[in-house]
Amino acid sequence: TPGAYHLNEGHSAFAPLEVIHERMEYDGLSFDDALREVAQQTVFTTHTPVPAGHDRFDAGLIEEHLGPTRDKLGISHEQLMGLGRVEPQNGGETFCMTVIGLKLSRRANAVSSLHGVVSRRMWANLWPWRVEEEVPIGHITNG
Repeated sequence: TPGAYHLNEGHSAFAPLEVIHERMEYDGLSFDDALREVAQQTVFTTHTPVPAGHDRFDAGLIEEHLGPTRDKLGISHEQLMGLGRVEPQNGGETFCMTVIGLKLSRRANAVSSLHGVVSRRMWANLWPWRVEEEVPIGHITNG
C-alpha cells in the first residue's frame, strides 16, 4: 500500500473511489470509514483558476459512467453527487472534479503563492466555517 496518493488536478479524482472500494472489500471497512482513511492518505494539487480546468459533469453523465462504481461502494446516486458538489444537497449543482478531489484529500496545494490566495478564495465555500485565509489550500511553487 502506498504511503500517499497524489491527485494532480481533478482529472485523477476518481482514483480514491477505487481505493475506498478496495479498503471496503479487503479490510471490511464501511464506506464512511474507508473514505476517512483514504482521504488521510491523499493529497491534491490544483493548477489553475481557469474554469475549464475544473471539469463539471451533469448527474446523468455521472450515473452513466460511475453507476457501477457507486453500486460497488453501496452509496446512493445523491451521495456520490454530493462528493462532487460544494453544496451536497443542491440538486442543481453539477459534479465538479476539483470538489471531489478536495473532499477526498487531507491536504491540497496550489502551484504558487498567488495561486494559493486565488484558490482559497475560489473554494472557500467548501469550508464555510473558516475565514478565507484559513481555507486549507497551501501552495508549492512550481519551478
